[in-house]
Amino acid sequence: MNATAKVIIGIIVALAGVAWYIWGGVFSPYIGMNSLQALGVILAGSFGIFLILVGLLVAWLAWEER
Repeated sequence: MNATAKVIIGIIVALAGVAWYIWGGVFSPYIGMNSLQALGVILAGSFGIFLILVGLLVAWLAWEER
């Protein structure tokens, strides 16, 4: 597959991602919220594990320096 085809496929996938959030209200009857609200839930829920991983990374780097 040449580079032009990959660029076109990448643009189509990016536009599909944007459309997912613009017209995300169609999923409301199934999940009880639109796609943008669901993204907020995921980000809020994953913040704690992000802090844990960053803390472990800092501790690991400090351990390697000693």
